[in-house]
Amino acid sequence: MKDGNLRQLFRSHLPEVFWISVETGATGRGIPDSHGLSHGHSCWIEFKQTKGWKTSLSPEQIAWHLRYARNGGHSWIAIRKHNRVSDELWLMPGGDAERCVSLREINADCEIVFRGGPARWDWDAIRHNLFPS
Repeated sequence: MKDGNLRQLFRSHLPEVFWISVETGATGRGIPDSHGLSHGHSCWIEFKQTKGWKTSLSPEQIAWHLRYARNGGHSWIAIRKHNRVSDELWLMPGGDAERCVSLREINADCEIVFRGGPARWDWDAIRHNLFPS
């Protein structure tokens, strides 16, 4: 489970969002996993899982997010850091994709971290960050 079950968690905790799963494989390298639309606001989300401090964003994924952000698009990288001692959700704007490779480097800067596992993550705050009104 490369995405830490995040795709399913987002769908079940944000049911009012119109979600589209995207599986491009070799045809569109770097395109995020899902696209969401809620009340006229949309965003792309790449879901990742890690047990430690590093994620597996490919150079194509980083480039896609950076190009999209430069053109005014809204994208996110949702990283589930899940191990024996913690279950956290890290939300990073796609424009910061290069920094998302190492969570340790951005630990002090990141303001959007949810702790305690999916049942304790603030899904209203997550919705507001992804789809601001």
